[in-house]
Amino acid sequence: MKKSETVLQVEYLPVESLTPYENNAREHADADINAICESIAQFGFSDPIGIWSDDNLIVEGHGRLEAAKRLGLD
Repeated sequence: MKKSETVLQVEYLPVESLTPYENNAREHADADINAICESIAQFGFSDPIGIWSDDNLIVEGHGRLEAAKRLGLD
């Protein structure tokens, strides 16, 4: 039996090309987004937003997307 391999691929995409998942169960309060903004400003964008499919559908990282928008990141 072969071990299943998972390949993580990191791509830099324009913020506007990402599609939030409309049924995302988590809602971020304004204070949450502000805290994420502060973290990105201090440490950089070190945790990529998880997307799926050619539609760039976000599966995790909706708060980071909102923070990136607030910070004016591309």
